[in-house]
Amino acid sequence: MQLELALLTMVTRQIMANPFEDETSAARLKQVALMNVIVVERLHATGSPITGSFAGGGEILP
Repeated sequence: MQLELALLTMVTRQIMANPFEDETSAARLKQVALMNVIVVERLHATGSPITGSFAGGGEILP
């Protein structure tokens, strides 16, 4: 699960930091939402728990 969350974080940062010319905020939001759906579906398909703490201790890692 950590790998998927790291990938999602990296892709989200890339989408937000590098907008295309004349790209709207709505278009970027759609890209981020699509990546979230893909990662959550992958976690669900592999049987990984989607809820719970990210770091095992209740804190969210940066």
